Amino acid sequence: MTGGRPGPMPATRTSGDAGQARHWWQQAISTGHPEATSRAEHELRTLDRQVKERQEGEKFGRYGYLAYADPALMNQSQQPPATRPPTPED
Repeated sequence: MTGGRPGPMPATRTSGDAGQARHWWQQAISTGHPEATSRAEHELRTLDRQVKERQEGEKFGRYGYLAYADPALMNQSQQPPATRPPTPED
């Protein structure tokens, strides 16, 4: 360990396993060390924000601007086929 940081460092912000990073930040929080806990809480919030941004980016890439312009379109795709309202193509 270098610099007094507890445990191995999690994945980088641009790549890596977010689940593993989350695990290690939670481990750091559980130590109760004031500096480690503060930094780990900050990094965990950052990780959560980045995961959400990545998911939104993937959604935008898959559905284009309609994902933001028409929220009903996104809700319709999550319904099972039997419960979807009929569309003109049907």
